[in-house]
Amino acid sequence: MLPSLVALGLAGVVAAASPSQLPRKSLAVHVIHRCLPTANCPPMRIVTRMKDETERIWLSLDVQIAWIDSIDAGTEAHPAGLTVMLEEFDPPWPAERGFLLAELHQPASACDWGLARVWVRQIRRHVASVRREGHPFTTLPTALADTLLGRALGRALAHEIGHYLIGTAEHAAHGLMRARFAPQELLADAIQPLYCLSSHERAALMSCRTDRHADRMVVDETSSSPPADRKSRAADRE
Repeated sequence: MLPSLVALGLAGVVAAASPSQLPRKSLAVHVIHRCLPTANCPPMRIVTRMKDETERIWLSLDVQIAWIDSIDAGTEAHPAGLTVMLEEFDPPWPAERGFLLAELHQPASACDWGLARVWVRQIRRHVASVRREGHPFTTLPTALADTLLGRALGRALAHEIGHYLIGTAEHAAHGLMRARFAPQELLADAIQPLYCLSSHERAALMSCRTDRHADRMVVDETSSSPPADRKSRAADRE
C-alpha cells in the first residue's frame, strides 16, 4: 500500500528502449476512472501524464506497462495483471496518519489479477503542499500544476505496481518501495536512486504476473467489477 504517497521528483529522464533493448517483461494494467458527474475529476491529459510517468519508471526496471481497454479481453491475453481504480472520494483512513494516496489488494492466488486504488483527492492535497521558489502551488502555471499532479498519480501507481509484482505489503528504506515520498520531489523528473529497486526486490518480482513480451499501449475506457483480497497500503506523510 501507499499511504499518503508523497510524490517524488526524479532528476533524469529514462531513455526509451531501442528495438534491440526491449523490456523482457510486460504487465497488463486496466485503468478505470470512477468519476461522479459532480466531481472535479482530472481531465484525460492528466491521466495520460500519470500513465507516462508510471511507464517511464517501470521501463527503467525492465518492465513494459501494457495498458488494456477491457478487463474481459485482457484476461484472455494476460492471465495476470492489475486493475486500477482512480477513486474520487476519500478513503477510510485516519487523517492523523497522513494522506493515503493509494493501496493494493493482492489477489487470492499468486498468479491472478490484483486491484489497486489510487485516491485522487488525497493526491491533490498532497500536491497542493508543493512550493516552487517559495511560491505556493496555487500560483503555479497551469501546465506545471498539471505536470506535478500527473507525476504524483503516476508515482503512486508505480509504487503499487511494485507491491503487486513483488507480492508483498512490505516497504523498503530506499527507492521506489519507500513508504513515504516528499512533495517537493515532484518538482524534478524521476531518477534511479529515488525510484529504483534493490537487487533483492528485482529478484522477488513474480514472473507469473508478467508477460514475456510487451504489448502496445491502448487507451482504457471500460469499467468492470474489481477483484479484491489482501490489502497493501503505503502511507505517505509530509
